[in-house]
Amino acid sequence: MTKRPKVLLMDANVIIDYRKSDFSVLGLVSKHVGDVHVLTTIIEEVDGLEVVDCERIGLKAIEPELDQLTQAATKRGRLSFGDHLCLLVASEAGFVCVTNDKPLRKACAEEGVSIL
Repeated sequence: MTKRPKVLLMDANVIIDYRKSDFSVLGLVSKHVGDVHVLTTIIEEVDGLEVVDCERIGLKAIEPELDQLTQAATKRGRLSFGDHLCLLVASEAGFVCVTNDKPLRKACAEEGVSIL
């Protein structure tokens, strides 16, 4: 039996892609692959998505800490505010960052954050 990752933290681009196709797939990921968390700031970026939509399919909405928000507001290379926040939260909590964004993937690799 394979070990499940502790927590998967979804980036906005992954949420947006599945929102456009079949959002319920992320519920299956949560059930069969690992716990799926989404930052409330990321949920706010996705048109028509609410926290209750995420929770309904088994995703956990998490509120970033004030110090994380403040630190993410500081420019870091090509990372957007949301990407920088995902990096910080994943790094501090030991989450696996799930993203298709090349700059975020590169930053995660530099920080030793696991990515999918």
